[in-house]
Amino acid sequence: MKRDTILTIKLPRGERGGLALHAGCKVIPVGGRNRGVLIVGLSGTGKTTTTFTTQLGSKPAQDDFIALMPGATDTEIWNTLWPDAPRQKMMSPDTVARALVSALLLPEKSTVEELRILPTSGAL
Repeated sequence: MKRDTILTIKLPRGERGGLALHAGCKVIPVGGRNRGVLIVGLSGTGKTTTTFTTQLGSKPAQDDFIALMPGATDTEIWNTLWPDAPRQKMMSPDTVARALVSALLLPEKSTVEELRILPTSGAL
């Protein structure tokens, strides 16, 4: 896959798509202590390479993918798609980011493969 490719996921029923996100985690020794680094982004943009590249004694700890399928989120894209969209009914980008980080930080031996997050007001 090319570095600038965005991988979208088509659900079996074809109802909605989502973004394939990749999360890599590595452990880096700093000042005699191990520090963890979380690398998150769109699939196909180099996170596996970054996760598994050994630099300064770093070691890969985890490498996962997650399908992110957010509902209406208050971002600038609405200025183009639907300028009069009811922004007050949408989620904030921070809400989506917090949900994603929570899913990625689950305890060992657990995983979230798909994250659907919707505004409490429902579909627009």
